[in-house]
Amino acid sequence: MTRLLLLCSIVVVIKATTAHAQSSWASLSSKPGGTVTSLGINGNGDLYAVTDAGVYRSSDHGNSWNKTQNALTLGPVYGFSHGYIFVGGGKGIFRSNNDGATWKQLRITPLNPTDPQIMGFAIAPSGMLLVATGSTGLYLSTNDGDSWYEQAVFQDGYSFPIYVAASPKGELFAMTAGKTARSNGIGQVWQEISGSFGTSPVFAFGPMDEIVAAGYNGIFRSTDTGTSWAQIAPSDVSNYPNYSLSITGDGNIYEGVYSDFSSVKGLNISTDNGSSWQPASIGLTSMRVHAFAIEHGYVYVATDSGVFKNTVASSVDKEEAPSSLILEQIFPNPVGNSATIRFSNAVQGRVTLRVFDACGHEVSTIFNGATPPGTHDIVYRTNTLSAGVYYYVLQSGGITVSRAFAKTP
Repeated sequence: MTRLLLLCSIVVVIKATTAHAQSSWASLSSKPGGTVTSLGINGNGDLYAVTDAGVYRSSDHGNSWNKTQNALTLGPVYGFSHGYIFVGGGKGIFRSNNDGATWKQLRITPLNPTDPQIMGFAIAPSGMLLVATGSTGLYLSTNDGDSWYEQAVFQDGYSFPIYVAASPKGELFAMTAGKTARSNGIGQVWQEISGSFGTSPVFAFGPMDEIVAAGYNGIFRSTDTGTSWAQIAPSDVSNYPNYSLSITGDGNIYEGVYSDFSSVKGLNISTDNGSSWQPASIGLTSMRVHAFAIEHGYVYVATDSGVFKNTVASSVDKEEAPSSLILEQIFPNPVGNSATIRFSNAVQGRVTLRVFDACGHEVSTIFNGATPPGTHDIVYRTNTLSAGVYYYVLQSGGITVSRAFAKTP
């Protein structure tokens, strides 16, 4: 067991690797029923697929699938937080805490007969949920969707978010077709920033604060948390809807196009931060790309003709993504002036441990560095924290797990 006592400084170890990518895809041996429109992977490595026939789960890398619930159709996998999976669609937002065996519908506006249409959903590292409707302000929840409050983003009175995103560090983003705003993680104060991506905007977050955004206006990249953007779109896809983006651990950018034209490449890849792009559709039998998911360095892509898997893993993800990442309950809880946080990782990799308050504001980064395989204890000095509820969030290899604790006066 490794015991880490964090006092004044943190040493960050960055591993240099040679980026490479593979553009050949293989169809999974088993297919979920219906057309797959969304993919998601939880902290245990279970792969979820939402189709027009329901929600399916695979615990063996797509070799077999189990249907979880007939009532849920046509909605995306929104994400995973605090042991829950969130999915949604025309029938609203649903939450499950038992791997999809049963679902609970979450009401955003319980006093109204029906909820507004959901156009965007995001989960911050703190566990805060964000919902964009396109016709109202932003809805936020700090208790896994049990209750919601509305927050204005744009001050002109007529611009409403159609898409939301949350970075691994906790920055929040809200977009219309022509405007973009950013919040530092609390979600209470928003600052309008540059960035006009057109209809159907999507974000992807990469290493070293990289953000890639795509929409009908093209593909853009930012290295300063969205303050400025440079267009990096390949010319042959910039006039088509870009419905999906993904960035691997070594910085390879995958971009999926939703197109009915055989001359348009359904999937493109850049290995040099968007300076050049190559078609990467070899093995795909449809040019209509819906979604990506990354697990332990392998990239999954959903198209109209099924789910495909990249045949070679990304070097960084394959070496550093842990096959198991376990975060235990802080001890003691409630916490006085100090406490111990224990976590376990199966293989060596970069690990980040952050603390957020109940509003989603980052309080501190208490560890950010490389750890060997095994179980590790971190002594966390909490004497400067005010009394209240906090979340501690562990991230490594594309996996995020979190827990809550109470701080006593």
